[in-house]
Amino acid sequence: MRSGWTRLRIRAAIALLLVTPAGFLTKFALPAWLGGAAGRWCNLYGAAVLYEVFWVLVLAVLSPRLGPRRSATGVFLATCVLEFLQRWHAPWLDDLRRTFLGAALLGNGFDWLDFPHYALGSALGGALAWRLRRETPRRTEYAR
Repeated sequence: MRSGWTRLRIRAAIALLLVTPAGFLTKFALPAWLGGAAGRWCNLYGAAVLYEVFWVLVLAVLSPRLGPRRSATGVFLATCVLEFLQRWHAPWLDDLRRTFLGAALLGNGFDWLDFPHYALGSALGGALAWRLRRETPRRTEYAR
């Protein structure tokens, strides 16, 4: 039988398989479909919420013993630091931000309105990780 931590990792990985395409959909497809202010919100802030949830789930997969509260707090603090780093325009950093992966991971423009969305996404990610953890048996079940 699998241990509780392995089951938690599997559940978190399945959640990642759902959250990741939802994040890309929110960032790229919904803005075109919705247009206007709703599309802009999805592109800028809705995707930021799912970005936070994504990283909390990544930590749940990589380090399930860390716990949902620590994971959510760590992700929130890390993305806040990354947001402030967007005000620094070193040539090498700007070159990195011009790539798709660099822009996706580091962002490309500072926005104060990102912070409440980061907080919301971290809280939602932490709640999801807590729920996955709560529903996963913690003890190893041994076959008799």
